[in-house]
Amino acid sequence: MMTDPVEKILADADNLISKGRYEEALHLFKNAVSESDNLHVRFIAARGIVWIIVDHHRGEMPPPASPQNYRMGKYLQIALDSFDSADSAMQRSIRESFDVDALREMVIPLKMAQAGNLEEIGKPEEAIMLLKEIVAQTDNLTDRLFAAGLIPSIMRKHFPEAADDPSSKRYRDLREYLGIALECYDQADQDVQAAFRKVGNDVNNLKYWLTQMEKGQPVGSDVGKKRGCFIATAIYGSYNAPEVIILRHFRDKILLTTDFGKLIVKLYYMLSPLIAPIIDHSHIIKNAIKIIILDPIVTLISKRK
Repeated sequence: MMTDPVEKILADADNLISKGRYEEALHLFKNAVSESDNLHVRFIAARGIVWIIVDHHRGEMPPPASPQNYRMGKYLQIALDSFDSADSAMQRSIRESFDVDALREMVIPLKMAQAGNLEEIGKPEEAIMLLKEIVAQTDNLTDRLFAAGLIPSIMRKHFPEAADDPSSKRYRDLREYLGIALECYDQADQDVQAAFRKVGNDVNNLKYWLTQMEKGQPVGSDVGKKRGCFIATAIYGSYNAPEVIILRHFRDKILLTTDFGKLIVKLYYMLSPLIAPIIDHSHIIKNAIKIIILDPIVTLISKRK
């Protein structure tokens, strides 16, 4: 007669799964998780639930907004917590039968998907908290890059005022995670960098915003929604300076209505985030560009109105 609870659960579950009775196997595993104090049993049962969910989706993660996704995340965490709480002998026994590291590798993509879903359903604060957990818990450069990069993106979308008040916690968070994301980006290989840019991250813009925030300057409440006039902002001292507003209006209403104008704007945004910090640190260059180039352009545009 079989007395080992681990062996009994595995045997009963295997029997049910072999007959295609997956829901009954899930019910068996859930009961084992909720009723047993044996860490080995809890690991086996929780891992079994994760396996059935993944197998049901043909080896892929379930959709982020699905009940299966949340169920999988819950039991994946239970399995890993049970393993981490077990003594060394039990951990060795578990590792003899199961790939614990493969389970750990599933945690980050699952949490990233859940964070994206939380943001979509109007819970940005919870999404940010989950992403912060990822950044704190992983040493994987790519995971840190994408998790840290999502935090400023969500903050700029849902809390645009965060970029305006250097004394606020959200401003400090925005600056901190911008810094982490860009540090990871600089250390990443070209393929990872390309993937980061492909999902909509304008790295030159991010670097300029970080430069301004490190000096404790507001960077505009619509940062991340529209591109700013970087050089003009550096010279006139504010994103909302009258001269900068005139230049932005000229860009939007005149330049962006023609192919040649669009090419000029594109070249400007390629170069200006690199040039603006240099201008910002040199009063001679700043004054020269202001007097010789920008002031005459602003005057000419103003006369055309």
